[in-house]
Amino acid sequence: MPVTDGNGCPGNTIPDRVGSVHDAQALAQELYAAFNARDDFACRELLDDRVTFRTTSRVFVGREATMAYAHEVLWSVADLVVEVERVVAATPTTAVCELRFESLERRVFCQIVEVREGRLVDVCTYRASEPGEPASTDALLSDGGVAHHGDERVVLRLLNVLAAEEAPPEEALRAVVEAVSAQFGGARATLVRSGQDGHEVTVVAAGPGSDVGDGLTVAAQIVVDSEPWGVLTAGWPGGRPSVRAETRLSRFAEIAAVAISRARARADLGRLVDEQSALRRVAELVAHGALESELFDAVAAEAAQLIDDEGTTLVRFDGPRTYTIVATCGGPAPVGLRVDVPDDDDGTSAEVLRTRRPARRDDYQIGSGPLFDREDYGVGSSVSVPILVDDRLWGMLGTLTERRRLPEGTERRLQQFAELVAAALANSQARAEVQRLADEEAALRRVAELVARGSDEAELFETVTIEAAGLVGNEATTLVRYEGERTFTILATHGGPVPPGTTVVVPPDDRGTFDQMLRHPDRPARLDDYGSEPGPLFTRDRYGVGSSVSVPILVDDRLWGMLGVLTEGTRLPTDTEERLQKFAALVAAALANSQARRQLATLADGQAALRRVAELVARSAPLDEVFDAVAKETSRLFGNLAAALTRFDTDGVGTVVAACNSAVPLNLKLAPDGDSVVARVFRTGQPVRVSTYSGTGVAELAKHFDVGAAVGVPVTVDGRIWATLTTSTSGAELPHDSESRLEEFAALAAAAIANAENKVALTASRARVVATADETRRRLQRDVHDGAQARLVQTVIGLQLARDAIARGGSGADHIDEALYHAERGSSELRDLVHGILPASLDQGGLRAGLESLIADLPMAVGLQFEADGLPTPTETTAYFVVAEALTNVVKHADATSTEVRVRINDDKLIIDISDNGRGGADPARGTGLMGLSDRVAAAEGTLAITSHRGTGTALRAELPVADRAPVIK
Repeated sequence: MPVTDGNGCPGNTIPDRVGSVHDAQALAQELYAAFNARDDFACRELLDDRVTFRTTSRVFVGREATMAYAHEVLWSVADLVVEVERVVAATPTTAVCELRFESLERRVFCQIVEVREGRLVDVCTYRASEPGEPASTDALLSDGGVAHHGDERVVLRLLNVLAAEEAPPEEALRAVVEAVSAQFGGARATLVRSGQDGHEVTVVAAGPGSDVGDGLTVAAQIVVDSEPWGVLTAGWPGGRPSVRAETRLSRFAEIAAVAISRARARADLGRLVDEQSALRRVAELVAHGALESELFDAVAAEAAQLIDDEGTTLVRFDGPRTYTIVATCGGPAPVGLRVDVPDDDDGTSAEVLRTRRPARRDDYQIGSGPLFDREDYGVGSSVSVPILVDDRLWGMLGTLTERRRLPEGTERRLQQFAELVAAALANSQARAEVQRLADEEAALRRVAELVARGSDEAELFETVTIEAAGLVGNEATTLVRYEGERTFTILATHGGPVPPGTTVVVPPDDRGTFDQMLRHPDRPARLDDYGSEPGPLFTRDRYGVGSSVSVPILVDDRLWGMLGVLTEGTRLPTDTEERLQKFAALVAAALANSQARRQLATLADGQAALRRVAELVARSAPLDEVFDAVAKETSRLFGNLAAALTRFDTDGVGTVVAACNSAVPLNLKLAPDGDSVVARVFRTGQPVRVSTYSGTGVAELAKHFDVGAAVGVPVTVDGRIWATLTTSTSGAELPHDSESRLEEFAALAAAAIANAENKVALTASRARVVATADETRRRLQRDVHDGAQARLVQTVIGLQLARDAIARGGSGADHIDEALYHAERGSSELRDLVHGILPASLDQGGLRAGLESLIADLPMAVGLQFEADGLPTPTETTAYFVVAEALTNVVKHADATSTEVRVRINDDKLIIDISDNGRGGADPARGTGLMGLSDRVAAAEGTLAITSHRGTGTALRAELPVADRAPVIK
């Protein structure tokens, strides 16, 4: 349609668009008025949010950026006012105006505005070549200054059509290049792509010729997804570029970027479809439980196809820095190859091992350190991702190329396949774990059935090693028993290097699993690499062991033995300990059951033996017969081991009084200060265990009697060590419960001895009581006959003589006086006799008065402390005679100058302490005085203790029970 300027003159022709004829022009006028008024709000209302404001040298995108430029630059110029010289051209959506700016020397500018939906979306300001010349703006417009807007939209419309038709990206780029050539009057237009190697490649070209020669070229960078992609150029051989060529070419570069981005999006979509299809195919293999080899091959092939058929490899880690290739597609190394990653390597394999994260190395030529991938396989670039199963690094999926860089997104693609492999492995492990648990439960059930049936130990041990080996990859499995002193006996083995029955002694400097178990018998022991351990390791040096795991077998919390597995490799599975422990627990249970049965049988035998000895004791059999029975039953209870009973005399010398299955002869004397069990029991009064006599003072004697280890317990009678009961063996240490079993027989022996001694003592006491009674009667008879009775006879005779004298007429006084004298003396002697039986002071004044009266008549100094009022009469009587008899002994035998008597109450006992400073050495067995005193205290159910060392005096303590004590009135 024809276009006129503001004065009605014809103007340039531009395509018609929808809207009012005056929309663009009116909005431009409003913008200039708001600009001159510095009306920020009005300017903002006229501008679109995404408005583009272009000047000769700068571009602002967005309303905020444009207004910031107006505030900071344009409005900062004093008196800057826009004046419209003329409207060069106008359409409903576009207007071209020639403007002059006051205060800028009235320079001439051409401004093009574009309107969309009532707002300005594009404002382009260009300075005319010659200020004040109208032709300059017309010349600018003749080069397409306004028309390019429509032509750009034509190109965009063409791109949309091509995108809808899914045309190849080359067609869209060619349309852009041809449009550039046409818009610039047939200029030479090219689109150049920057290659990875730094060289430039021409993708599309249009226009005449292939060489600009001496002409001029304008270039604009093409940026795709914020990264430089290439360059769009326009050249004029032998001429000059059109006005605004750089800006216009930049807009076409943006259009080219859109085309490239769309093409890339379509390619990404295609790759995504291919990727999902590949993942789906692998996922189907995972879901169907395909064989691992089939899955691994599929993963390598599918991953390689998605990464431009680059070499792809799947590996499994077998050690800290060792892996095995399990699948490859185009890789440089074959399947099955075992690779060791050097410690100083810096490639992607080493980085995955170190970080367990995806690793990339774009150029293996960079860096001075060793890179075995580069040196061994010529790798130029590689990407590797970890495969984690149960948070454990299982393996790695990687791709490599001889080029310098693999595509972006390679890590993501490989990671998806790695996750599928991890899922498949987890599923496979779960199935294997279920099967493993089933196999383990079946194996444990078979062993448990043997335990429940109480099968022979040899059969049980052999079955345990076979079943345990089946659950740990049929590695060599061995069951051993600990014999003590770092010695083990092989009981059963499955594939082990040492046959059953062999005894192995672990050297003190060994550090293998045997030694670990001895140092920590409550925990499993593991050594993964015997080759890395310095110093001697006897299982490695003697049997070639490379790795081993052992678990303890504990019975009654003691190390009974071990169950172990070994291999020539470097490491056993991490769950080996757990599996072996279950079998070890069954062995321990079987041993405990067997031991319980043996203990039950032993207990029954022990009870029968004890009953037989107890019957002898109950029948009051002679001590020699009891001693022989104790020795015989003890020997029988300990499996016919040697047993002996040794009696002590008062000096501690031991005499063997009974023996059974022992080389020790009867009546053998043993010194109390020696190293024998007998002597040590006498000195300590406690059970004693000797594991070996080697190095002791009785080593030769023990060797002579073939005694290697021994246990002894005391036979205690009335608080004193009377004898020792011992059992011994020529070999290993005796059972740990030997002491308790011996103590039961020792108690019976003590009871028999006590019964016999009590019987003898009772008989002697009865004899002493009878003798004392007879002696007392004879003494009373003698005292009465020789004393009071004789006086009474003399009195009778004197009275008869007095009567005869009186009858004869005499006085008879002399005879009466003599009779009176004898009567008085007889009465006094009778009183003294009665006083000796029970003094009147005791009967009338109590124990305190009786003792005070007793002490007053003694010919030595006696101190009395009395703190025991209110005692029952029987207790007072016994206490009186205890003190009287004790003091009588002191007077007769002690040669003492002073004596102390203390009588006091302690709880429910009357304590009597009598001590003197005499010559000491009193022995109850060598006199009737102290023995009678002991009998008197025993008759009152009390106790008597005498301490009397020669030259230090004698101390006597009597304790009498007090019953029904009367309250003391103060």
